Amino acid sequence: MATTRKTIAAAALLALMASARQGRAELAPDWYASLISDQGIELSADTRIFALFSAWNALGYDAGPLARRDPIPRPELSAARATVRQRATMSPELAGLFQAFMDAHPLPRRAYVAYAVALGPAPTFARGAVPSESAPLAGFETLLARWWAEGKLDRLYAETLPQYRAALKGYLPRLDAAFAQADRMLESPHAEKPPPPTVVVNLLDGAGLGYGVRWGAGSVLVVGPGAGGDPDDLRAVMAAYASVRAGPLLGERAAAVKGLPELVEHVRRLGLPDGALSPAQYLTRCFSLAVAAEALPAERDEELAGAVKSGCWLTAELDRTLREPPGGGEGSALERTATALGTLDARKVGPGEEAAAGPRRR
Repeated sequence: MATTRKTIAAAALLALMASARQGRAELAPDWYASLISDQGIELSADTRIFALFSAWNALGYDAGPLARRDPIPRPELSAARATVRQRATMSPELAGLFQAFMDAHPLPRRAYVAYAVALGPAPTFARGAVPSESAPLAGFETLLARWWAEGKLDRLYAETLPQYRAALKGYLPRLDAAFAQADRMLESPHAEKPPPPTVVVNLLDGAGLGYGVRWGAGSVLVVGPGAGGDPDDLRAVMAAYASVRAGPLLGERAAAVKGLPELVEHVRRLGLPDGALSPAQYLTRCFSLAVAAEALPAERDEELAGAVKSGCWLTAELDRTLREPPGGGEGSALERTATALGTLDARKVGPGEEAAAGPRRR
């Protein structure tokens, strides 16, 4: 009897040890794929974004800089993205379901990103409260759950976590200083400072691409990898952050900019990326790039040049406004810019044009 009791006790102890080991294994990705800066800014990988962008890559998503243009374009891929595109093969049936859903819901990528961020984690992706722009995408979570199982994404995600971890660590040295500089431009004495954002590093997107999602009083910033193997892309982070902070105010003031719809239409006819935006989105985008340029002084010239190439021709004007010293009681740089929009004439702005300092006056 004593021997039997010892055997049962030993078996119970082994079961508890195995359970503890299993628990640690299940929790490991949570801490391994997440870092917190000194100022409380979270950097993380995310199974929801991994599922969304792995599906898009399986369907042929090639956005991002080109490693080669001729004779056949080849996109520049992070190591994680290359691995996922090679190994995560989608069945024709599921690919057809994804395509049919997107045909029926032709919303911008940012709407799908916002919807994914509002879901629960893998493998079920339970639906929660979603932003109004993304509400029409109800049901998309079932496709993501099916893709997670079919593509065996749990294994792929675990295998790519070391690459994500390295990317997350690459952001830390400059992250807090850049956000502090951005906050000085964006904060308002009339509004409460928002909580620190969450930065989701997305190695399955193209370099330089980012999406800002308002989340309660704060924000989630989903950003692609750095270009050319760089460990981070802080310019995309800063631009996404500024778009969330400044978007509502600038959207209200966009109609005050003379000739803004005509400028956006001109950019669209030239086939430049930013021509696909609405006037309000275009204004917010141009301002966000200006904030990124000022928050990262060492990369300012490169950011302004990139804005011209993508069609954000207002960025240089807005950057000069941000650099103007504040007057007494004028509020934040964002508020001063919003006030100055009524004196800005977009009809006089073109690519590479050197304008007089500050917005053009009547």
